[in-house]
Amino acid sequence: MTTFDVLPVSGVVGAEVRGLDLAGDLDDGTVADLRAAFCEHQVLFFRDQELSPSAQIAFGRHFGDLGTHPYVEASLEHPEVIDVVTEPDDRVNFGGGWHTDVTFLAEPDLGSILYGIEIPAVGGDTLFSSQLAAYEALSDTMKGLLDGLIGIHSAGPQYGGAGYSTQSTAMTTKGVDEAAASRSTGSPGMVTTNSEKHATPTSSAPVTSRLSG
Repeated sequence: MTTFDVLPVSGVVGAEVRGLDLAGDLDDGTVADLRAAFCEHQVLFFRDQELSPSAQIAFGRHFGDLGTHPYVEASLEHPEVIDVVTEPDDRVNFGGGWHTDVTFLAEPDLGSILYGIEIPAVGGDTLFSSQLAAYEALSDTMKGLLDGLIGIHSAGPQYGGAGYSTQSTAMTTKGVDEAAASRSTGSPGMVTTNSEKHATPTSSAPVTSRLSG
């Protein structure tokens, strides 16, 4: 088993992992330790990696089957991979708002693997927040008001007609009518959840017993 270091980057969310080559062969013990680190810190950062699309896919498959995005055109050669691009003249920062990926799916993804290829020297940072920490910081009274509430997750506002993500000139979306219809029909781009739903991998096995809003 390969040993590696996990260094928290804040007191709430995120940790940097040092000592791993993600393009190399990872044994089951190493993957299990990575999964545990992910569950504890919620976001993991790996610096100075060299990943081809195939290597990125292979790394992801250590954690379960990979999905394809129902509303964004992916790579023709690697349908599991989406090239997220913002051109200098693009007025829309694709994915730039606060969000969790594809929560409108009946079984949302465990997570996403972002690999920076061409990034600005200054600015353009990807920010992360912990909804777990936000919930746990609430008073018992506020928690009582929230517990048991029903949330509606719809693809419509992002991928339906005039949806924010459809306005990017650098990205190609699809299924506009389907996404728009999901707001009223509830399928397949909408799902109803309660405040105690847990994020699960495609195997439906819980990765953590902590509440995730």
